[in-house]
Amino acid sequence: MQLDKVETDEYKELFVANDVSFSVGDSFIITNEDKSITLQKKHYSLESDSFTNQNVFLYSFEDDVQVDIIKSGNYDISLALKSNTYILSVINGTGTTPYDPLDKPSETTTIDFFGNGDHHGVIIDTIDGNSHYPAIEKYIGYLNSLTDATPNEDIIVSNGDLWQGTLQSNANMGAMLNDILESAGYASFTLGNHEFDWGQDIIENNSSNSSVPFLGANIVKKEDGKLVDYVQPYTIVEKSGLRVGIIGTVGAAQIEDILSTNVDDIDFEDEIEAVKTNSNRLRDEFDCDIVIASIHDGTSSIESDVRTVLSFNSPVSGKRYVDGVFTAHDHTFANKIVNSVPILNSGNNGKYIANFSLQYDDGNVSCPSRQVYSNSDSTVSNIYSFENDDVATKAIVDEYYTEELIEKASSVAGVLDASFSKTLEAPNMMAKAMYEYAHDEGHDVVLAMVNQGRSNLPMGDVTYTDLFSAFPFTNRTVIMNVKGSDLRRVSGNYAYSANPFIYQDNSTYLIAVYDYLAFHQNSSREYDYFLNRDVITSLSKFPVDLIYDYMKDQTGIIHAADYSGDNFSFLKNQ
Repeated sequence: MQLDKVETDEYKELFVANDVSFSVGDSFIITNEDKSITLQKKHYSLESDSFTNQNVFLYSFEDDVQVDIIKSGNYDISLALKSNTYILSVINGTGTTPYDPLDKPSETTTIDFFGNGDHHGVIIDTIDGNSHYPAIEKYIGYLNSLTDATPNEDIIVSNGDLWQGTLQSNANMGAMLNDILESAGYASFTLGNHEFDWGQDIIENNSSNSSVPFLGANIVKKEDGKLVDYVQPYTIVEKSGLRVGIIGTVGAAQIEDILSTNVDDIDFEDEIEAVKTNSNRLRDEFDCDIVIASIHDGTSSIESDVRTVLSFNSPVSGKRYVDGVFTAHDHTFANKIVNSVPILNSGNNGKYIANFSLQYDDGNVSCPSRQVYSNSDSTVSNIYSFENDDVATKAIVDEYYTEELIEKASSVAGVLDASFSKTLEAPNMMAKAMYEYAHDEGHDVVLAMVNQGRSNLPMGDVTYTDLFSAFPFTNRTVIMNVKGSDLRRVSGNYAYSANPFIYQDNSTYLIAVYDYLAFHQNSSREYDYFLNRDVITSLSKFPVDLIYDYMKDQTGIIHAADYSGDNFSFLKNQ
């Protein structure tokens, strides 16, 4: 890239290029045509070492210096000659990020990694059946106690599905949790499938307002295969004289777990190939001493990939693809080590905190310890009983969780005579509520269809918060004509009809259904549920408001026995 020479009294020479727009993944070369200046990284001194959020990386490229952009934006570039030293600056809204060559430590050095995923917006103390999820200020307080207890430096990562799932988080579209990640010192945030539930504009807005890098090395635009603008493929953190690369990916098949209209212009490419490609780059180009992967995909799937691919040395870098892995998405506990590579999963909703340590010794990396700290075990409740809440986190919660929102959260919708299961009574009640809602709106549907809830509904008073935990999705009710053959195809879902009927494959029926089901696509981006649909309209209420209003309209105690029988099971009996 050509820089223009400008007059200056401060430097012997100054070359600049201002307000240059770059997309993530772009590179440019700083050179001079007559080679009167030899550009080598050893010539550069730090203009400032106060910026830890690196949006660009610099390295020698033959006789020039190459700059790689890992976060989209407009940059000011300057190359100044002061005394006999060149000062290279690449500046955007977050500061200057010059190249900083590091001396490797001569002694054995350990870094502790902490990870959590699938938090799903849990902000307040929450009970779901036998599970008790801690308030976020307690969770971060416990996390801080773990990082404070170790003599080593720490790196904390979030592994996806962070925002979506509760009234307290959904009300601000994840902004509260973004602020908490910043306050708690997280190094990165890997996008999960549920980050896309509100559409890509929300992700882009949240990314632009956060100093925590959003990672998604395999999230690309359909039109050109380049990374979307709101993610980076990786981030690099410098700790204890070591350079640590963190790669983030989402499971490729999870594209089918998202409302298809929210992601119709992007693809999730193979996540393991993305890890391999970016590991080679981090090792070879950026001289990373340690590389870890934050993968929003299930442990069982990734364990196989670690065993057969990621734990082996790359033919490009000559080093192992990854030294440690955090997984997510499947909401399971995992504390494994495969071919010396730890694989940990922190479950969901604040149940656990995953931690592994990586030890660097003269170029060799090993895992001396790993632990998944639990919310509770048979004798003690570790996280939930922790008494030292994080003050900074609580202040952020108090800012967002207003009195008006608290009043709405505690509003009682109705009273249940028993716990309603997320896989039986709760979705059956939602299907009936949707059926009546469609008729109230003037649509003579023969049935309404939903999929399962996320959590059970408690016996007794059911609040708006309880309903939001069970039905957090921002789906709409779609009214459409479908073939009976499509009803057979999706008969594993939950449905209600006031008048059970035997459907015919070639007949057409007017139904109400979640838009997620109406427009569902498989991982090949093919419609695979309703192949013969004629959409009439879409209704405005979100599921939580739909069922809240339904329960408010009921008289007296709501009985579990009323949400079973032929009206709910006929589709499953064809």
